[in-house]
Amino acid sequence: MLVLEGIERRYGATLALRIDHWEARAGERWLIAGPSGSGKSTALALLTGLLRPTSGTIVVSGQDLAGLDGSALDRWRGRTIGFVPQRLHLVASLSVLDNVLLAQYLAGNPTDVHRARATLTSVGLLEFLDRQPSTLSQGQAQRVAVARAVVNGPSLLIADEPTASLDDEQAARTLELLTTQAERSNATLVVASHDGRIRHAFAHRLNLARGSVQ
Repeated sequence: MLVLEGIERRYGATLALRIDHWEARAGERWLIAGPSGSGKSTALALLTGLLRPTSGTIVVSGQDLAGLDGSALDRWRGRTIGFVPQRLHLVASLSVLDNVLLAQYLAGNPTDVHRARATLTSVGLLEFLDRQPSTLSQGQAQRVAVARAVVNGPSLLIADEPTASLDDEQAARTLELLTTQAERSNATLVVASHDGRIRHAFAHRLNLARGSVQ
């Protein structure tokens, strides 16, 4: 589903990230672990095509990312990748429903209100369709972000530090939400986190602190 070979990302002479080899199959759950500054967010940005590697190749869902640029890369990202950022970046001026519909539009997909409503129902937010993000709790807002990430049926679902600011109960609910949504579409789930509370939920781990794949 994804293969990284000989990856380096440098900023000038500074090496920010090195991954010699990483391969993940469809439906697997992966944790990218490591302390702050170890390159977790950089790895996610490379997977989504938001950053280019200084050297090496990245193939996601059969697509070599080096072969995409500009609007083609944007459309591929919207249709293939579901991304839940650490800062949720919901559009404050749009309703919950319209935030999810926006993901369809940005991917170049037809607007499908029925699918958007069904996705919000699957994360327990049907009654919040017309609400503004500012009126939601943190947990509710995160559910909107997950719905937005999965509405296009991505083959790769990514989350950046999704439990970092949550208490134990909320963290468990968020992890369950991510895994359930990934299972619905047989998506590979990749979570970047230094949160030791969630490590038990992942059969596979890319440990950037040690530079090894387990």
